[in-house]
Amino acid sequence: MTTTKLGLTETANGQANYLNVNATFAQLNQIVQALVVDKDLSAPPGSPANEALYIVGSSPTGLWSGKAGQLAYWLTTPGNWTFIVPREGMLVYLADEDTYYSYSGSAWAVFAGGGASLPAGRSEACTYGGTANAITLTPTYGATAVSYADKDVYRFRATSSNTGATTINVNGLGAKAAVTVTGVALPAGYIRTDVETTITFDAAADSFVVGREIERGSNAGGSFTRLADGSLTCTQTLIGAITMGASGLAGLSRGNVSWTFPAAFNGSPSFSGSGVDNSNIGWVSRSSISATAITIVYFSSTATVTSSSIAPVALGYWY
Repeated sequence: MTTTKLGLTETANGQANYLNVNATFAQLNQIVQALVVDKDLSAPPGSPANEALYIVGSSPTGLWSGKAGQLAYWLTTPGNWTFIVPREGMLVYLADEDTYYSYSGSAWAVFAGGGASLPAGRSEACTYGGTANAITLTPTYGATAVSYADKDVYRFRATSSNTGATTINVNGLGAKAAVTVTGVALPAGYIRTDVETTITFDAAADSFVVGREIERGSNAGGSFTRLADGSLTCTQTLIGAITMGASGLAGLSRGNVSWTFPAAFNGSPSFSGSGVDNSNIGWVSRSSISATAITIVYFSSTATVTSSSIAPVALGYWY
């Protein structure tokens, strides 16, 4: 005889009860807090670990033949597979997908949490789709989200950078505005293709807050660092001779040096710098500055600068 709910073997007088009890304990060991190794295998693995639990694939062969969808666990002693017919509502955790599956009575499916969204604190990997400014995301491991909930976190790798204000639609639940960590519409290039992007749903604002990894780069104009909050830092080392002229200041000559920033600001940045020439310490100022370039004024105690090194720094915002 077996129990109705879980199909556990019952004991009876006159039987070798310890065998039935051991079999029941083995089943309980698998069903309670069930941890499944894999659900896509149709052939039994060659060297399963003791007590390893699997969901048999849709076209089973060998010792799993005829057991599609059943739970199969291996016991090194006595060295065989034991099968459990799943019951409706049974819940297991699938280790290789890092998600829960439930049994509907006819098939296994990703557990949707009874109408809830993602488990608290969990980040769901997604497949990227749609267009650069109208992104669609499909959870990698199935329909884990049936509604948006505050602090839901999703991550994806874009194949196109956005070119302006953007919406994101996860799992067909509806397009929501995407905003920066400062709460404004995304500027062009905020979503990158070289790193993963993480988004968090803000229920109060009914939008997705888009995170952004620190971006560092360099080109002929120098080096730059962009932050998610819009901060931008540009640096450079300018080396060479400078054409000097009168400065109007006693004992000093002056010359201009142009610097095109390695990344554009959204307005004129602040500027600082230092310099040396011909083994003398110089003074650095500016005459004009824009979002993309600056004319640096270099002062020196020598009238002829054949060799100089100027280290300028520009600080501002890229959006």
